[in-house]
Amino acid sequence: MNRTTLRFAAAAVAAGAVLAAPRAQAQAVPNTPENRAAEAAKKGPAELRRFIQRTRAVYGLYFSDFYKAL
Repeated sequence: MNRTTLRFAAAAVAAGAVLAAPRAQAQAVPNTPENRAAEAAKKGPAELRRFIQRTRAVYGLYFSDFYKAL
């Protein structure tokens, strides 16, 4: 191996380590509409109702489905 090849290999390893770091810190729970509604429910019924009404046309969620989580 010459010096240029060694530098290239070292740069490739460093870049791989830097790019892999955010993947290791990714959320364990997917960001689904149901999970987002559950997070809103933890903040209270008013926040849950607001989230359901705001996203009704997109997700088709109902307040009664998540009211039990309160």
